[in-house]
Amino acid sequence: MDVLWIGHAGILIRSSKDFLTIDPFLKGRFKWHNIMNFYQGDSPWIGSPEKFLESYGKQISSILITHAHKDHFDLQFLSAMNEISQNVKIFGPKTVIRRIKNYSFDFELIETRKYQSYTIFGYKEKRIQINILPVHRFQSNQKVGYLIEELIDDKHIGLFFPGDCHYLGKWNPYFTRMTHLITWIHPKWLNVLPEFIKNTNIKKIWWVHWENFKPGNFHCSQDINQLVKKFSIPNVKGEILPYDGFISII
Repeated sequence: MDVLWIGHAGILIRSSKDFLTIDPFLKGRFKWHNIMNFYQGDSPWIGSPEKFLESYGKQISSILITHAHKDHFDLQFLSAMNEISQNVKIFGPKTVIRRIKNYSFDFELIETRKYQSYTIFGYKEKRIQINILPVHRFQSNQKVGYLIEELIDDKHIGLFFPGDCHYLGKWNPYFTRMTHLITWIHPKWLNVLPEFIKNTNIKKIWWVHWENFKPGNFHCSQDINQLVKKFSIPNVKGEILPYDGFISII
């Protein structure tokens, strides 16, 4: 399994020749509490959706969306994807799928159900499977996290992407299946993160959702280098994902 950071909270995952993306946000602006925020980070993809689509659009077969905040749920990107590829599955909670149904897209829409599992690439001993983990204090029709498992013969990778969660969910049966984490930097979540990681097999964290926005009236614009230094857990390595190439998760 390989991962490319699109920027902000969006990632692109590659397994062999198959691609999926989670929370792609390409347009670079969105409203939060009626204030327009503009992306100020360094991603070559955000603000240039045509470049991203030219590079990867036709290879993406699944799109996973954690919730309906517009910096995670980019309808403009979905519209552009619909123009170049209709053989795409979109997974999301009820609030997301309901909004997509208002548009004349040709995607296969899958409303996620808590604790359900879906095989999206491959079969049996060689597959990518996603597991739907509800976010605590939110109904499962509003926000979900995704545990993406790559199962190839006796090799297992479990990449957890909790989205904008603030607290631990009822994820205990999945703890031992989590080996890697891609997550944001909200203070409430950081307070519970060390205890959470102790109960899992997570050995590496990649930080997202920290880049600069203007005016930035939501949780962003953090000094990530200071955070990486400050947030230290024994035997767990914290890193920043690159924009300019895939890294292998092993």
